[in-house]
Amino acid sequence: MEAVGTCQKVIEYIDREPEVKRGGRLAPWKLEGHIEFRNVWMSYPSRQRVPVLKDVSFQVSPGEVVALVGPSGSGKSTCVNLLERFYETTSGQVLLDGNPIMAYDHKFLHRKVALVGQEPVLFARSIKDNISYALDNCSLEEVQRVARQANAHEFITELPEGYETGTGEKGIQLSGGQKQRVAIARALIRKPAVLLLDEATSALDAESEQLVWRFLCVLGVWLALSKHGTSI
Repeated sequence: MEAVGTCQKVIEYIDREPEVKRGGRLAPWKLEGHIEFRNVWMSYPSRQRVPVLKDVSFQVSPGEVVALVGPSGSGKSTCVNLLERFYETTSGQVLLDGNPIMAYDHKFLHRKVALVGQEPVLFARSIKDNISYALDNCSLEEVQRVARQANAHEFITELPEGYETGTGEKGIQLSGGQKQRVAIARALIRKPAVLLLDEATSALDAESEQLVWRFLCVLGVWLALSKHGTSI
């Protein structure tokens, strides 16, 4: 009976209509990664009378590094949520390469706009499988390349089974900083045009964090750093 209940819950989720409509069709062969917030107002559905963003406007060019810094509740993660289209703006527009972000195909958008959060989700598989998750014909060399860029290669090779080391359920076998670096490598292997990091290096020590930024800043992807500190 427990299995039946679980199955019913899965079917219920599959049948749910998403609140954010997915009618976009744009999937250009090349995406530069130019971001623009144009007079954006945003309130969450549960608090519609309390705007989190008030008439926010800014532009970021491809390859530019931008730090969003502010106290909790100031709207940093909200900007990230809008770029990933987890929510819609109340008014105003979020543009990607001059097009409204809602015009892009949903799957295309999430391939090209990669997000790494403070608590990344890893699966109970090997480190290699976690980095190359859902990618076909991904070689070990490709996995190692992005692991080096994320400053993860050294600690991985020191593990008894290297890249075949299991991470455990939700990455329990790895430290917080190790999980974050694996998640950054997983984002980089997809070659995103935009890379959003929402407190994604918070568990790293200062030296490891600086090494990660040094690699990322030369890759030509746009980084949104949602941080309380200003170590960058």
